[in-house]
Amino acid sequence: MTERVGVPSAVELEAEVPIWRKYPQTTRAILDLGSREAISIFADIAREQKSAQVTGDLREFLLRESSQRSVFGIRQALAAYFFEEYAYRLARSRVGLYLPGSIVLSPPQSARAFQIARPDKPTVIAHRGWAQAKGDLKNPDGIVLTRRRGKTLISGVCEYTLGTRNPNRLEPKKKKQTQHFRSGEVIKDILVRGERQQELWRYFQSLFPEMSAELGASLGNFRLIYVRPQRSMDDVFDSQLVDKSRTLYIYAPFTREQFGEVIDGLVEDTRSLLSKKPSVS
Repeated sequence: MTERVGVPSAVELEAEVPIWRKYPQTTRAILDLGSREAISIFADIAREQKSAQVTGDLREFLLRESSQRSVFGIRQALAAYFFEEYAYRLARSRVGLYLPGSIVLSPPQSARAFQIARPDKPTVIAHRGWAQAKGDLKNPDGIVLTRRRGKTLISGVCEYTLGTRNPNRLEPKKKKQTQHFRSGEVIKDILVRGERQQELWRYFQSLFPEMSAELGASLGNFRLIYVRPQRSMDDVFDSQLVDKSRTLYIYAPFTREQFGEVIDGLVEDTRSLLSKKPSVS
């Protein structure tokens, strides 16, 4: 279980990132999560230039569209984008406890790695253009690198989902994907021999200069890092490694419904900002 801490104040949250002052409903929803770590992570996400692009795209969208169906669609894209960013930061903070010497690539870094490894596959756009993936392949949300005995090893991949089912209880298509990740078969999609592998290593070293020159895979210790929300707040879990299924489960400190309130707050706050914008005469 994870310890619940005292709820920070709005002043503390605004001190983290002044941008939250413009989003009062979003601020309240984040505070209601009751987690200082969550506030810190949301603050870090807000500092990213990409987040400014996403909120700007949301403003432009709401200026053009108002139908319930359209807003539902962009809300789903917002939830997917922000949860991936949250889950990545949570995974980054936990993976080292179970896989010492490991580094988690961000979603954009992982997508770039696939672009380098598989230029033969078409690039597809996801989340309203806020993310990319390689078509005809099962793309993980993150890639885990481990430095061991002078080698840089691909030791795991990440799956970030707002669903609360564990991998063995997913619908068939999604279950097959997680089995592909968990078995380590995904390495064959990443480690293509020859020039592609050398270019991939150069990319990894540009991100992490301490990584060694030899790139390989850690099949024996390969792990699926599976990040999802809590089912309920009655029993709050942090993380657990299940060796039998080669899966490290990491749990965000909120339910899917609580996270949805953050996204709903962002949409409503943006609408409010647009309604206050003076008209040009």
